[in-house]
Amino acid sequence: MTIVAIITARSGSKSVPNKNIRKLGGIPLLGWVVKALNKSKFVEKIILSTDSEEYFKIAKSFNGEIILHKRTPELAEDVPSEQVLLDVAKKFETLFDEESIIVLIQPTTPFITGKDIDSCIDMLIKNPEINSCISVKQVSEYPEWMITQIDDRKDIGTCIDLSGDVNVRQNLKKRWISNGGIWVVRRSFLQKVKKLTKENDSILIFDEIVTAFRFSNGGGQEYFGIEPDITVLGKGIANGMPLSAVVGKTEFMKIFDDIFFSTTFAGETLSLAASYATITEFQEKPVIRQMWEHGTMLMESVNRIAKQESLAIELAGYPVRMKLVCNDLNGNDSVLIRSLLVQELVKRGIFMHPGVEYVSFSHEKEDIQNTIRAFSDAILIIKKALNENKLESYLEGKPAKAVYSVIKPSEKKHQ
Repeated sequence: MTIVAIITARSGSKSVPNKNIRKLGGIPLLGWVVKALNKSKFVEKIILSTDSEEYFKIAKSFNGEIILHKRTPELAEDVPSEQVLLDVAKKFETLFDEESIIVLIQPTTPFITGKDIDSCIDMLIKNPEINSCISVKQVSEYPEWMITQIDDRKDIGTCIDLSGDVNVRQNLKKRWISNGGIWVVRRSFLQKVKKLTKENDSILIFDEIVTAFRFSNGGGQEYFGIEPDITVLGKGIANGMPLSAVVGKTEFMKIFDDIFFSTTFAGETLSLAASYATITEFQEKPVIRQMWEHGTMLMESVNRIAKQESLAIELAGYPVRMKLVCNDLNGNDSVLIRSLLVQELVKRGIFMHPGVEYVSFSHEKEDIQNTIRAFSDAILIIKKALNENKLESYLEGKPAKAVYSVIKPSEKKHQ
């Protein structure tokens, strides 16, 4: 097991320029966290992820063995930390093994100590079933007493459900939030899967028909930090044009030299041209970043509005591939609620798939805001129908139903 710390410190902060090297007690904030990591009894290597040579010189003055991860211009922008970590893991692959523990530290929390860091790491070492640990702080303001604006309307509402006695502070539950100081994670379940395939003389195949060109430019394998032996790609490679691909390592793909295979559209070149244009678009424009940002906006807003209305409706999964969940008061999946929601959204100019939702690069911020507004209105109809116990009466057509089903093989044993 190797334990590697990664400090994320880009120089382009818009709110507070060069905040990561602002001085506190005569020492840059970046210097404080390097000093804390120096005192850890577990951390073996420290990597600084930055776009600034100046930042690297400052960090190196506090630890001469610190390693530089020079960010690309794309990673120097406002991107999720996950993307930075994946790039670090890819470029410094030899530093990690299947059991590695990664420690993420930000310079803007200068009061963390080596003891704090080791407490988080020790939690994972002693508890193999735990995959991550973060540092938190108890909130001083109570969400039960907070109000929020509902989208861009003038209406306001409570942030969370106010059922129960919440007027007396002593009756409120203790709550914590991340203090942004320490994140400690394992190198994921997928590495164990890959190890298992090797131990059993098998190959690891990723079906990336859904995750490719959505989770990251390198697909789900880049996002989760695992390289399969073979990958299957679908029409996303050509922006919907009929094209698919099976790609992989030479040692496995060379078998196709000895296999005859044919497709109806083998001579069709329009999809190849579409694929070239699509991949170029991904390389030259912030396609992935925009989909994550807009998907996150939609998911968080929908889930917050539904929670405010005490309805078990949510967008689950990842912001770039969400699943619409509609449960009744007993926690069971409700086709009627889902059908009514889709109906009311269509009335307001929005079609939301009753199953899986995808945000695309073509969706502008205004499209997401319109969807949130439509959902905010539609959900009031659903709540009214539920209160009157007349869900089906509000439907103007038949409830949604599955258009296909999976036929399970018989479990009877053949004689």
